[in-house]
Amino acid sequence: MQEYLIAIFLGVVQGFTEFLPVSSTGHLIIFESFFGISGADAVPFDVAVHLATVLAVIWYFRADWAHLVKSFTSRIDTRGRRLLLNIVLGTIPAGIAGILFETTITESFRTQMAVAIGLIAGSALIAGAEYLRHRRNRDSGMILPYEGFIIGIFQALALFPGISRSGATISGGLLLGKNRVEATHFSFLLSTPIILAAAVKTFAARPEIIITGPNVFGFITAFVSAIAAINLITRIAERSTLMPFVYYRLALAGVIIISLAL
Repeated sequence: MQEYLIAIFLGVVQGFTEFLPVSSTGHLIIFESFFGISGADAVPFDVAVHLATVLAVIWYFRADWAHLVKSFTSRIDTRGRRLLLNIVLGTIPAGIAGILFETTITESFRTQMAVAIGLIAGSALIAGAEYLRHRRNRDSGMILPYEGFIIGIFQALALFPGISRSGATISGGLLLGKNRVEATHFSFLLSTPIILAAAVKTFAARPEIIITGPNVFGFITAFVSAIAAINLITRIAERSTLMPFVYYRLALAGVIIISLAL
């Protein structure tokens, strides 16, 4: 029973933090360490909940994805085809970085201190993007292909625990002068191919270690909480700034550092 409760709790943590700019990987590392779950034992569960979150974003933006699929064969829907091109171009940097460095980063940086450093670095990025956004004219136009690629470079930073995929990509959009709603929307769409590819790759290699009772419960709770998180950050993007997340990140980093020093 205990392992099921832990799986449900971690599923909620993963789902709710995947799309908020607070680093889902960082939170999983912290709580897995708290519950005494080793890195090797954590991999199957991590894959299950990541697969749940990518399915959640596909479901939430199903109308957008249907539009993008139709635009692929349409000669008149240039806006949809450009957005699809942006997603492809934005996926390239993180894809290459993942192939070259993911194993090394996973083995070397899956520690609480690395998470704390990532939280602080990511906070500086988000705060800087919000500050610069207020000092320049906001661009409500569509993201251009070269901008999609640049935002993809920011997405590659999320390989480091604590940085946050959504935090990095939204910040990248803000630094390019995009409004927060446009940057957030593109961030969600851009995250889909990378998260899906990573989850499917590991699942295809060892499906028998992922489909277990606790992992299934974690999958379900991650899916539901991810839907809630997407809805929350979308509303925040329309009405407020990301600074409350910066304060949370810095507070969490401080707690980690202090706990490790004691």
